[in-house]
Amino acid sequence: MFERAILKEPNNLLARRQLGYLYLSEYENAKSLEHFQAAERIQSSDTIKLQTAYILMSLQRHEEAKSVFRELKGSQNSEIREQAETQLEVMPVPVESKRNWARIYADPYYDTRWSSGFLHFNFQDGYYFSDGHQVGLYGAIALAADTKSEGGKAPVIISDNSVLVGAGLRFNLFENFFVDVQEGIALELIKSDTRNEMKNDFRAVAYYAGGVYAPYSYHRNIKAPFAPFWDIFASAGYYSRYRNGIGYCQLRGGLRLIEVSHTVLDSYLLSQFVFDVEHQFYNNLLENGVGLRLTPDVHLGLHFVAEYHRGYYLNVTEGARRDREELYGPSYDSGRFMIIFDHTF
Repeated sequence: MFERAILKEPNNLLARRQLGYLYLSEYENAKSLEHFQAAERIQSSDTIKLQTAYILMSLQRHEEAKSVFRELKGSQNSEIREQAETQLEVMPVPVESKRNWARIYADPYYDTRWSSGFLHFNFQDGYYFSDGHQVGLYGAIALAADTKSEGGKAPVIISDNSVLVGAGLRFNLFENFFVDVQEGIALELIKSDTRNEMKNDFRAVAYYAGGVYAPYSYHRNIKAPFAPFWDIFASAGYYSRYRNGIGYCQLRGGLRLIEVSHTVLDSYLLSQFVFDVEHQFYNNLLENGVGLRLTPDVHLGLHFVAEYHRGYYLNVTEGARRDREELYGPSYDSGRFMIIFDHTF
């Protein structure tokens, strides 16, 4: 109906706006943008401008979105003005326009299997030698800890507990695939009679991360888009402190259940695979699970996550099976409750 209306009357303001919202609800953001921009040419509206800016962000057209947000800083509507100012503060600088980069990652969580809290924290600060970002230098500080491991003459260690300081080279070989070669020193936090407190830590690790993500658009009213997404993260490398080569792969796919303002709720299924060269039983696992992820603001990198995992030891060798049977059964269940912060500057 609205399409016919604009064929007869291209400057029909109501039809243009209605088509913009209609295509937005169907996640056809490019078509939605076309009609909202046409509506703006007919009669300007800060509300429509704001919607246009969010659509431009979803289409990865960040510089155009910034231009619109800058215009809206002068809006007479205080709420629109505040949203524009907030977005300009949190929007990332396009990667291709800068050589300096920094990343903070932290994931404190509680695991029901171990009845223990865990923390991983990583800060990296780097510089690329060229605008193409093929090679860069970085420094890193990392912390790994849990609340259950104990030292002494008979230590009980359930995970790595250390502070690591290092520096390395990053090689971006192609899109979403890079290799880090890093040299560092690790301070062991759990003391025992048989472990040195300070250890050299050299690692060379290849990473791949990519996926198809649920589209996002700003709107005040709550929606249940059920938009699908999937992603993959994989790594493989050598770690001198463990004297081992270790690989990891996670596949995840799910649906966006709820979307309102800057907040989204996702559910997903996941599968994780861990393997190593030395055939240690605790480094050869398969886990399948289900998760729920609440993101309070899509621009901040903060997530609240609850996951259930069913894990299986792979018994890659007879020795690994015997070592595992002394401590654990062939499978396990685990509930994990996480706060994840992941932000690149």
